[in-house]
Amino acid sequence: MNIGKLTVTDGAAHTPAAPTNFQVERAYANSDELIVKWNRADYSTIKNYLLYLDNTFLGGRYDDTLYVKHLPAKTGTLKLYAVGADGSRSLATEAPLNEAAAVSDAKVEPGKDGNVKVSWTNPQVSGEKTVTVKSDTGSWRYAAKPYSQTVRVAADKSKVTIADAPVDSSRYVVNVDNAGGTTATATGAFADAAIEPYPACSVIWNGDNVTLARPETQDWRYLYMTEKWIGENGKQQQENQLGASYTYSQNTPPITGIIRGRTTPASYTRSIPRQS
Repeated sequence: MNIGKLTVTDGAAHTPAAPTNFQVERAYANSDELIVKWNRADYSTIKNYLLYLDNTFLGGRYDDTLYVKHLPAKTGTLKLYAVGADGSRSLATEAPLNEAAAVSDAKVEPGKDGNVKVSWTNPQVSGEKTVTVKSDTGSWRYAAKPYSQTVRVAADKSKVTIADAPVDSSRYVVNVDNAGGTTATATGAFADAAIEPYPACSVIWNGDNVTLARPETQDWRYLYMTEKWIGENGKQQQENQLGASYTYSQNTPPITGIIRGRTTPASYTRSIPRQS
């Protein structure tokens, strides 16, 4: 005897309600990748969510978002089911998928002047485009002031320039919505042209030790200190980058500490022995 399914219940109905606010969050323009999202219900009533494209299973998890690495088709109907504690499924919540009517080959060129050039290839049926460039607030590297600009582009056009974007190398999301098609998404980083001064109060001398506090800006990776001093001849000596250990003359202490570049995420203390 083969039993395909055996269920033990308490006789009560535990079928959950259909998921709400189900939608395509990102359909990447130059790949088969997709991200969908929805409103997640409490775990006491929902144990899992299952995603299908028509009748093809794409994945499942208890969360409010799901990443699909490879779509089996460009068009169809996305269906999301909620699964209850007894394994019962809700009715499907549906979202249309029509990547065949979406733009393709989306390219983004962020400029150091704050202009972002966006271009794409129009589909056979091309309508008015809605192009949005915005900060990726879900990224670890985000703009200090979230940015968002939306413009409309005529159906026969395939490029647009959007001004006044950040130049701090924070992350962006670009959406190109062709009327009637799935919104195409491209992600990346804005241009890096911002230089923030390192405050003098972050450099603390204590005898032979100097402590360099971690910069508050997000955009840093390495921390460099350059020494300058006036020699006995009254002229400024050649700049030197502070190494693992550097010997100063008692008569020629550094008078200026210049911090530039990007740093590792930690406070930094360097011991500088003096000559006897």
